[in-house]
Amino acid sequence: MSLPLTSLTTALLMMGYMALTVRIMLLRRQHNISLMDGDNPHFQRLLRAQGNFAEYMPFALLALLLLELQGAAFLPLSLLAATLVVGRASHAYGLLIGEPNYKDFRGRVFGMVCTWTPLGIMAVWLCLISLV
Repeated sequence: MSLPLTSLTTALLMMGYMALTVRIMLLRRQHNISLMDGDNPHFQRLLRAQGNFAEYMPFALLALLLLELQGAAFLPLSLLAATLVVGRASHAYGLLIGEPNYKDFRGRVFGMVCTWTPLGIMAVWLCLISLV
């Protein structure tokens, strides 16, 4: 069975997660931070960006997988998946660059809207499929 949408979305999100993780590793080495956050505000934001990413993605990918397995319409599901990827990137950008450098919360807020909206739609969609 082929699951191209879930596979591609998972791959893209994994790359984003890995990019955040590599930044954490490099910053740990640069500032000799072995555990916790070293009271470094940038490092705290980076850890939170990675943590937030990790908290939301399992549910999103599981919902996407279940919908794709059940034959949900490809186009709307693709739009939801694309919105999730954009949302996660926007949230990380907003948290790491927009807020600390420009006092701009729009990237983070846009990222959460682009995460919560697909999650909510997929939750309702899964409920409806389950009841039919």
